[in-house]
Amino acid sequence: MIYDSSVLLNSSCNFDEIITVQEVINEVKDKYSKLHLLGRNIKILEPSKEYIEKIKIAAEKTGDIYKLSQTDIKLLALALETNDVIITDDYDIQNLAKFLKIKYKTFKQTGIKKIYIFKKRCKYCKREIKGNICEFCGNR
Repeated sequence: MIYDSSVLLNSSCNFDEIITVQEVINEVKDKYSKLHLLGRNIKILEPSKEYIEKIKIAAEKTGDIYKLSQTDIKLLALALETNDVIITDDYDIQNLAKFLKIKYKTFKQTGIKKIYIFKKRCKYCKREIKGNICEFCGNR
């Protein structure tokens, strides 16, 4: 199983083998959390660029591309590439996982019930936009 940082850092998390990406480990900043990870069987894997690109393309379709971090994208890419289950309470990760039929499990949250398609809108004129500049009013 592949673990998101929110699950990995939970003190009640006791799993035999932990698979994740380096970026999740890099998110561990405080001493208590670092100690929590010591002695655990952590396997760090890197998804291929091909699967990272597949995740980005799918995230564009759902609108999750504006919400997912690079770490989230790599976790999803690794789950897709290895056909493994991702453990996360992050609704944005769950949304794209559900869209791509990637198996996932929640840790403490109930999880999402359906897939959401998000559309980016201009803050000023409220029209749907692609990218960062509104083609209608020119605002960012």
